[in-house]
Amino acid sequence: MIKKAKVFVIALIAVLIVSCSHDIRDDIIEGDEKEIINGLEVTWMRQLSKEKRDSIRQMLLEMVLVKGGTFVMGATQEQSDDACSNEFPAHIVRLSSYYICSRETPTSLVNTLWGTNLGKTYTNFTWYDWFTFIKDLRKMTGLDFDFPTEAQWEFAARGGRDSHGFKYAGSNTLSDVWTDKRSESTSKPNELGIYNLSDQFSEWCKDYYSDYTDAPISEDPCCTAGIWHVIRGGNSNSTRSSSTYKTSKVVSSTLSDKRDCRVSARGYCSPDNKSKTCRLVINIKNK
Repeated sequence: MIKKAKVFVIALIAVLIVSCSHDIRDDIIEGDEKEIINGLEVTWMRQLSKEKRDSIRQMLLEMVLVKGGTFVMGATQEQSDDACSNEFPAHIVRLSSYYICSRETPTSLVNTLWGTNLGKTYTNFTWYDWFTFIKDLRKMTGLDFDFPTEAQWEFAARGGRDSHGFKYAGSNTLSDVWTDKRSESTSKPNELGIYNLSDQFSEWCKDYYSDYTDAPISEDPCCTAGIWHVIRGGNSNSTRSSSTYKTSKVVSSTLSDKRDCRVSARGYCSPDNKSKTCRLVINIKNK
């Protein structure tokens, strides 16, 4: 009788252990599974939780395909006298196709994938932190995530092949597309359905800062050596004589300096700066 009781207890403990083990691993999906999302072939990393997959999946669904093409980059005619010296010379660029986020990278995605609690801002994120985050996304999905190059950012801001030649990203009127609140969609997207490219906040690019050249045509350009990284978007005005970020002038209670929000406005910043956000791209082939 005692032996039977011991056997029963041991069996019960074994069942409980197996049950608990199953509960702990319930959100883990084994294997390198493939999935097509928004035209992208994702190869999920082994043992990536369902919560993380769902968060990445939502971001991928909101990304926009920018079909490759040729455009004039820099101080084009519609930029008028607001163009700064570092936007010259205007030059021809040819880009391959790529995907770009329709909005800046949400803190909710970073919090989910990294288990952090950033709140609503990226006050502790440098360029290097974003680069580490991007490398993790590559491992999790098998996709070629990256910062946008400066040319990719500007082509997307101009509306890609669907460009209407606007001064700002989606309008010739800044108030249509400007906001002073992070992660808030503006009232009007640009021609490609992309938001917040001409708002108050600047975004990191992959390139190091350098002067433009008047080469006949540039193919997928990216400056890979330097000191500062390019920043684009609102509040991106800076002077080359300073190694630190120079904030733009505030000319009213609601709108920042209009020169800083144009599609061609460019600046630079130390990669150690912690106040910039990031808009992810995925580089693709044969699209």
